Amino acid sequence: MLDNLISNAIKFTNDDGTITVKMEHDAVNIFISVTDNGIGIPKDLIPHLFSRFSKAGRTGVHGEKSYGLGLSICKLIIKQHHGEITACSNEDKGTCITITLPKANEVPTQKN
Repeated sequence: MLDNLISNAIKFTNDDGTITVKMEHDAVNIFISVTDNGIGIPKDLIPHLFSRFSKAGRTGVHGEKSYGLGLSICKLIIKQHHGEITACSNEDKGTCITITLPKANEVPTQKN
């Protein structure tokens, strides 16, 4: 998941840009965020970011292709770990993707 999020940040941030990876926690959850000051995501594409074969896929700042699968796969993995993924972005200002995961002792147990 982190590889995909960091790769996306690199793909959509100019060479002189900044990418920050941060991890925090509270009593219940772990929060991981990848923030960049890249080209951002248009508002109309944000609702489609986590869909498979998303129409939000765009070309990177150096012509890199996008297939619209990475964030949907991240979302599936995160859901399997009882977490969630969110995005906030401002076009031409950057993007922040945040993963929230429950700590191991907070994961719901499955009933057989």
